[in-house]
Amino acid sequence: MLAIKPLSGDVVHVRELQGSPVVLNFWASWCGPCVEEAGVLGQAFRRARQRPLRGADNRDTDSAYQSFEKTHPHPIPRDRLFSGATSRTASRVSRRRSFIDKQGTVLASFVGPLDRPTLNHYIELITR
Repeated sequence: MLAIKPLSGDVVHVRELQGSPVVLNFWASWCGPCVEEAGVLGQAFRRARQRPLRGADNRDTDSAYQSFEKTHPHPIPRDRLFSGATSRTASRVSRRRSFIDKQGTVLASFVGPLDRPTLNHYIELITR
């Protein structure tokens, strides 16, 4: 079962997010494009009425995660990927965005950077 863990220590299972739209953004501290697109994701988070973006760091040590968070401030809740992903799965989901509606249905999933119009389009679809 896929779960993320905020610095507060409370584990959040992705299935518990059902009932609210979510853009689940997998990232890593060593991912250059993840840093580059942070501005687009941050702007979308600030504009979205329901604030659906949630980040999940994968394949980082605790110190690399914490260093990244200090170096690259952002408004999006980003947590550590806690369970449910093997190293093989984690390498496939790095830089993946999944757009999940409030019923828990994944409406779209993208690998690689998203441009602002595409990101806004899918946020609009899941927050209707």
